[in-house]
Amino acid sequence: MEKLFKHLSKEELLRFEKFVNSPYFNSSTKVTELFIIVNTPEGEKLSKHKLFSLLYPGEIYNDTRMRKILSDFNKLFEKFLGYRGIETFDPLSINTQMLELMQEKGMSEEFSSGYKLFSKKLTGEYFKEEYYYRSLSRIESLQYYAGYNKLKQPSPAGLEKASFNMDLQFIYTKLHLSRDIMLHNILNKDKYTAKIEFYDEIIKFVKDNLDIIIKEHPNLYIIYLTVMATADESNPVYINSLASYIKTNEKKFDKSRLGYYYTYLTSFYWNKIHQGEISYRPKLMDVYKQMERKGVIKSEKYIPHHIFNGIVIAAVWANELQWLENFVKNHREDIEPEYYTDVYNLSMAKLHFYRRKYELTLKYLSNIEYKSPTYFINAKTILLKTLYEMGDYDGMKYTLDSLKHYIYRNSALVNQQVQIIKMVIKYFKYLVKLKGKNYTALQKFLEMLEREKTFVPERNWLTEKITELSNQTEA
Repeated sequence: MEKLFKHLSKEELLRFEKFVNSPYFNSSTKVTELFIIVNTPEGEKLSKHKLFSLLYPGEIYNDTRMRKILSDFNKLFEKFLGYRGIETFDPLSINTQMLELMQEKGMSEEFSSGYKLFSKKLTGEYFKEEYYYRSLSRIESLQYYAGYNKLKQPSPAGLEKASFNMDLQFIYTKLHLSRDIMLHNILNKDKYTAKIEFYDEIIKFVKDNLDIIIKEHPNLYIIYLTVMATADESNPVYINSLASYIKTNEKKFDKSRLGYYYTYLTSFYWNKIHQGEISYRPKLMDVYKQMERKGVIKSEKYIPHHIFNGIVIAAVWANELQWLENFVKNHREDIEPEYYTDVYNLSMAKLHFYRRKYELTLKYLSNIEYKSPTYFINAKTILLKTLYEMGDYDGMKYTLDSLKHYIYRNSALVNQQVQIIKMVIKYFKYLVKLKGKNYTALQKFLEMLEREKTFVPERNWLTEKITELSNQTEA
């Protein structure tokens, strides 16, 4: 709890302060005093003995009493998190509970009026998520059984609605899990493969109700498209449908949701690019530009580091170097603090490399801390290219050797990361060996590169360098 408390935002701390000061939730003045003390930069570092002396000036330290206060504080904090969770993840539960209480108390007229108002509110909702289906299913059940309280034979239509919405809740949740399992299985082909139960039944349900889902359940339809696009990667119809649906309904989505959906789309474009389909690169850049224009690239306070890196790569591919420079300048402060050093320096290294400022490239690369395998792989790849352009082939050999050892030292690497590193080693080794070779050898390399069906990092750059060598040899 202590660590979680330290990670609360300013807004969350203010809300917790109101919670602490509410007599309904907290009757202990000492818990209130404790909050005031720990809600300071110095308070986080204080020992139990020091806290006790501040709470009970002049008294001898009593561990039992101190533990009791800390326990009460933690219980209050847990209760706050519970209420916050309800507000955040199930905002309709209060309305539902109110109707349940009305029915329990026999308030039939109030229940009928409340049901009509709440049902109308739910029906008008465009964005339907798990909590929506749960609440609608519950109130339809309540409405059905309320008929018996009036000694009437209620219509089964309410139960049918309740059942259908419960089905939608299950389908919505299951589709999310299915997509995550599929992505896990793709990234961990050689490790544990997770199973998806009821997959065929889920897909059949959606297809059988596709018209109403497209029209009235956009969230569910979008997650369905992402699942289908993941399951059938060779068929572009689902990706295209996803892009079209998001664009058509763009004005209906709030910023948070629009950013979430655009991130879906970019992940598919990235997957296609990794499969060697470079025609998706312009589409990827277009989406990133749209995300910036719409102000949806941030996740709450910061731009997620992997998205920032993706934007940099896409801009380089599109040769949008000036746009990239402006982007890094305008969004430098939006980089996640934990990854700031790696993200900023890698971005600047790539920018300067493509402007042929190799000394500056090396300067920024030297500042990278390698917070994750992604940064190690990216930094070493750009280093290899820089060393090649500077004619430092011994440096290239040393760097390639470090990449080889990196694989064996890091068992946590996912399959995709291992394959990328192996591809970098394979083709950059060839590049070093082919320096000074004859035209035929160079052409064989180009043919081998062209035949490669899997993703080759820096394929275009490698092709460009070998072509340059071929032209020099031919001349």
